[in-house]
Amino acid sequence: MELWRFDPFSRLMPSRFSVLNPFRWSKRAMRVSLAALFLVLMPIYAFVSMQPASSVDMSGYPVLSLPGIDLETPVEKLSLDDRRLIAPPNIAGSYTQNDYKTLIIGHSSTVFENLENVRTGQILTYDGHDYAIQSVETVAKPNIDMAEVLAAAPVDTIVIMTCAGTPLPDQDATHRLLVTATRSIETQYAATYGEDTETLMSDDGAVLSIYLDPKRVVSVNNEVEI
Repeated sequence: MELWRFDPFSRLMPSRFSVLNPFRWSKRAMRVSLAALFLVLMPIYAFVSMQPASSVDMSGYPVLSLPGIDLETPVEKLSLDDRRLIAPPNIAGSYTQNDYKTLIIGHSSTVFENLENVRTGQILTYDGHDYAIQSVETVAKPNIDMAEVLAAAPVDTIVIMTCAGTPLPDQDATHRLLVTATRSIETQYAATYGEDTETLMSDDGAVLSIYLDPKRVVSVNNEVEI
């Protein structure tokens, strides 16, 4: 025998709406309702959790800027995952394996959708430093030599890589677009060792050589001597 039931809605809700009163639902109705609520909320939770990090979280990231195509994006530092680099969904990512070489990757469907429009000679800025674009080339994916792409360089070098050619499943494509940019020798030396470069000038004002590393000498024609 039920002596008393807590039912705060009984006085507020007309009898014809009693079916909406959860305190009058059967146990089966409660289970069905909770299951339906779960099925509605789970996709929402999954969608929100997969969204990219907010701009606040990216405040410490270096920035890549290509004014020639109106591009400015934070660049997340990447690590190898099962010998693979996974590009962030909506920004660029960077990876460095050897001296003076930084690889920057991103999806051609998002952050690098207009990268094919850059031209040699244009200036890009990365982490506050200016780089001149030296080459823009499209290479078939099987012909990409990642050891060469990541190999050490004589001066600070950025290689931007994104998909090109015919789209393939899993956000892949038949080709890769490679944009290579370098800092000038004079600019890199001044940023590393100071502005005084008089001792490195010949009589006609040409730069003779710049010591970037105890084991590396970069000559005026960018040839490397070990």
